[in-house]
Amino acid sequence: GPVLRTDPAGEATRLLARAAASLDAGEVTAARHDLQACLETAPDALVALRGLETFLPVGEDTTLAWPARRIVALAAAKLGDQRDALVEPFEAAAAQRMQRAWLGEGASAAADVAVRDPMTRAGDAALLVMAESAIEAGDLAGAVTGLRMWLDVHGPRAPAARRHAVLLRLADVLAHMEDAGGLLRLRVRLGDDEQDADALPALLDALVSREAARPTPQAPDGPRGPLDPGPLAVLWSVDVSDPSWVRVPRVDEGTEVRSGALVDGDVVYVHAARTVRALDARSGLELWRFPPREIPLSRTHDPAVRHAPADRPVHAVVPAGDLLLVVLGDPPSTGSYEVQGTVWGEDNIVEYPRTHLVALDKASGKLRWRSGALTETDMLLGDPDVGCQSPPLVVGDRVYACFGKLEAGAVVHAVCLRRDDGALLWRTPLAAGVSGRAPDRANWGRFRQAHRNVLPFGSPPALAGDELCFVTHAGFVAALDPERGRTRWVRALQPYARGGAADGLAARRGFGMTNAPWAWGDAWIVAAHDSPRLVALERGSGRLRWSTELAGEDTQWLADAVRHLIGIVPGRDGAPLLRLVGEGRVGVDPRDGALVASELDIGGWTSSR
Repeated sequence: GPVLRTDPAGEATRLLARAAASLDAGEVTAARHDLQACLETAPDALVALRGLETFLPVGEDTTLAWPARRIVALAAAKLGDQRDALVEPFEAAAAQRMQRAWLGEGASAAADVAVRDPMTRAGDAALLVMAESAIEAGDLAGAVTGLRMWLDVHGPRAPAARRHAVLLRLADVLAHMEDAGGLLRLRVRLGDDEQDADALPALLDALVSREAARPTPQAPDGPRGPLDPGPLAVLWSVDVSDPSWVRVPRVDEGTEVRSGALVDGDVVYVHAARTVRALDARSGLELWRFPPREIPLSRTHDPAVRHAPADRPVHAVVPAGDLLLVVLGDPPSTGSYEVQGTVWGEDNIVEYPRTHLVALDKASGKLRWRSGALTETDMLLGDPDVGCQSPPLVVGDRVYACFGKLEAGAVVHAVCLRRDDGALLWRTPLAAGVSGRAPDRANWGRFRQAHRNVLPFGSPPALAGDELCFVTHAGFVAALDPERGRTRWVRALQPYARGGAADGLAARRGFGMTNAPWAWGDAWIVAAHDSPRLVALERGSGRLRWSTELAGEDTQWLADAVRHLIGIVPGRDGAPLLRLVGEGRVGVDPRDGALVASELDIGGWTSSR
C-alpha cells in the first residue's frame, strides 16, 4: 500500500507517538484529537483509523483502550520501516503492565493484560505465559483458550517456526484432553499451511492408537444387539441439509434429510440434498462438490413437498472404477398451493422426474457423462419425461438401473449402459404399475394432493448367476438376462391395504427403500418397500416359495423392526437366519419364512405374545 511521504520525524509520526503517550497516560480525549489529526495528515496511509470513533473508549480507564491500540498498530504496519518506532510506546507500556501484574497478582492478571493488549508484543508473550501457567495448574481448557487466541491474533504474522511450535503445543494439549474433534477442527482451520497441517496426523494416529488400546467395555450376558456398535467418538460432522430452498420447511412438515455415503480409502463421498461431496476422512475437509454451486429454487421443487415420504429418491453413491455414479436432479415445480399445510395441485400438471444417472470423476468431481444428455439418440433415454428411478448396479464395464416414465402408472424399463461413456447397450420394458403404498384413486376428482402422483423410486438391482433382479416399488419384481436384457419373469407383489399405508407415519414403517433383493440358494428374497410381505421367489421362474407378512395390518407390532434387510447370518443354533433390523430386530427362517421366536427383539415383545 502507499506509505507516508514524510520522514519518521514527520508530522504523522509525531502525532501517532503523542497519541500513544496520551493513551498510556489516560488522556483519551487528547489521544483522540491526535489520532484524528494524523488521519487528516495522511489519509491514504492510515485508512485503518477510520473506525476510530467507534473503538476509542469514553472515559479515563487506559486498560480499555486496547482496541484503539490495535487500530494504531494496524495502521502503523502500513508504514513499513516506521512501524517499530510507532508501536514501541504501546508495547513498552503493555510490557510494564504485564510484568507488574505477573509479579503482583499472578497468571490471571497477566491474562487480563493479554486480552487487553493482544496486538502488542507484550500481549504475545502474555498469552503464551497464561497458557503455560494454565497447563501447570491443570486447567487444560484455559490453556486451549490462550493458545487459540495467540493463533488468531499473532499466528498470521508470526514466523512459521514459532507458529508451528505453538500449533504443536495446542495439539498436544488437545491430545491429552483426548479431544480428537478439536484436533481435526484445528487441522481444518490451518489446512492451508502444509507445514502446520502435516504436524497433526502423527498426533491423531497416537490418539487413535490410545483409544484402540483401551479395554472394550464388556457387553452384558447374551448377544449384543445389531444396533449397538460399542463406544464411539465423534471426530467431525458435516451438515447435509440443503440451504438453497427459498422457504425453510416447518418442523411439523416432517421433512427428513436422506443421504448416502461411501468410504473409499481416505475419502468419504456423500450424496445429500442436491449435491455430491468428497470429504477428507480424517478432518471432514471438503475436497470437491458437484454441482459446484446450488441455484436457489422455489419451495415447490423441494422433494419434501414434491414426493410422498414413500416415494422420495434414494441417495446413494456407487463406485465404478475411477467413477462415482449417483442419481441427481430436481423434481419439477408442482404448480401447487397449500391449504392448511397440505400441498394441492391440478391433475393436468406435467409431471416428470428430471432425475439423471450421473457419472463423476472420483479425483476431481468433474462430470464425465449423464443420462438424458442433449446428444442422446435413444428415444426413451432422450425423452425429458423419463428419469432414472433406482440406484445403479455396476458389474465390470456395465451399469444396470431402472428408468421410468409416469403415464397411467409408472412405466418401468430396465437399462444397461456402458460404464466408461454411458452408451446404451440394451433396454427392456418391464411393466406398468403403481406403488403398493399409493392411496386409492377411485374417487379422485380434478384436484388431488400434488405429491401423490410421482414416479416411485426402486431398490438397487442385484445379480446372481445369470439372472438380474429388479425391485421397482411399482408393484412388481422382474428378472432378466444380464447379457441381452431378455425378460425371464415378472411377479406382482401384494400391496398395502388402501387407506393407511400412504400417510407419513406409515411410509416410514415397514421395509425400507434401499433393500436390494437377496439371493439365497436358488431363490430371491425380496423385502419391497411397497409391500407388507417378505417373499421368496424361485430364480428362473419367479414362482412363490413362501410369503410372510411382517408389516401389514395384522403385524403392525413388527413394522418398526423390519426396516433393513441385512442378509443371511448364523442363528443361535447355527442354522441360517435371515436378519432384519430397524427399531429392533427380527429373525426369519429363510427355508420357509417362519419367524424365529428366539430372534425377536422389538422392545415390549414377549414370548407369550
